[in-house]
Amino acid sequence: MRNITRSLGLIIGAALLFSGCLPSEATEDTMKLWYDKPADEWMKSLPLGNGRLGAMVYGGVETETIGLNESTMWSGEYDEHQQRPLGREKLDQIRKLFFENNLTEGNHIAGNTMAGSPHSAGTHLPIGDLKLNFTYPEGELSDYHHELDLTTAVNTVTYKVGDTEYTRQCIASNPDDVIAMHIKASRPESITVELELQLLRNAEVVASGNQLIYTGNAEFEKHGRGGVLFEGRIAAEIKGGTIKADGKKLLIDKATEVLLLSDVRTNYKNTTFAGYDYQQKCKETIEAASKKSFKTLRNTHVEDYTPLFSRVALSFGDNGKFSHLPNDQRWARVKAGESDPGLDALFFQYARYLLISSSRPNSPLPVALQGFFNDNLACHMGWTNDYHLDINTEQNYWIANVGNLPECHLPLFDYIKDL
Repeated sequence: MRNITRSLGLIIGAALLFSGCLPSEATEDTMKLWYDKPADEWMKSLPLGNGRLGAMVYGGVETETIGLNESTMWSGEYDEHQQRPLGREKLDQIRKLFFENNLTEGNHIAGNTMAGSPHSAGTHLPIGDLKLNFTYPEGELSDYHHELDLTTAVNTVTYKVGDTEYTRQCIASNPDDVIAMHIKASRPESITVELELQLLRNAEVVASGNQLIYTGNAEFEKHGRGGVLFEGRIAAEIKGGTIKADGKKLLIDKATEVLLLSDVRTNYKNTTFAGYDYQQKCKETIEAASKKSFKTLRNTHVEDYTPLFSRVALSFGDNGKFSHLPNDQRWARVKAGESDPGLDALFFQYARYLLISSSRPNSPLPVALQGFFNDNLACHMGWTNDYHLDINTEQNYWIANVGNLPECHLPLFDYIKDL
């Protein structure tokens, strides 16, 4: 998502210079990312986030993939030898060499004395995927639609198999602190699905009752020792049908509705928050959300999110002219030289949506390089998915004030205070 945010810089600047008043054209219908087929790769999936938890929704039919993430899922550990002390005498020596135009020796000494020792630099890490493997009655697939409504932060997938219509809605709730997905069918007993986890981290997975439970650590030796401990839970509540734990899978047979609830917690900052038990907190969060209907969870989520997003409307003219086309087709038109000002306005709002999703006042950490919307590539690179203060932190946060989201800065300010 960092690259998306970077590409929005000029759009954001132009948007605020030329937007003028708040036009009525920026309606719900124009504020949707939507597609007429499922994602076949991570970059085509759609992101949800509550400031701590993140999810990438692919919108699959036979197999739905939900990429799971959490902002404190970090490798690394404190290292008292990380910093190399640079005394005044060494600094004076470097300055003298530079002033004498001896740049080679000055750079050599600076590189060996001023840079930290990467013994345990660490990186943020994605958790892995939740897979939903569906079995359907006989019938042809039709009427597929996958959308992310930026005005509500609700992801919706709809399609028909034969004459049975299926609807999936997914949210990342900040008030209830869970990822929630609701699955329903237009005909009774039409949902048969197998739930399994394909994790990227060191973890043990067990199915117990109506839950998948995974525990492990975020050690990632490529960038040093250590890593947080974590526990995650995925609970399934059903109407109709049966549910069975089978080794490392949950099997749901002939349900009419399914509600999936996901949370994961780490022991990040355990020493700071006395009495905090990350495993108990994860269990309690899932139990509390399980007592609520999806309608209640969704309404609470929308009431929390909408006041933030709705502060800004933007139009460059006819926002809705091409909103009847899927986003990939709109991009293709623009790349071919066509004009689509509504797409510019949409992506300005998408940048605001991503910051709201990644950085809320109660977020435990600010947005890192790619944030928790990342596909396990950055952590394998030399610079890692961590904090880079030369430009990346600025890129992640420059829309906070210009996008009328000042409170989204607070996790960054808290982090600076911690440092």
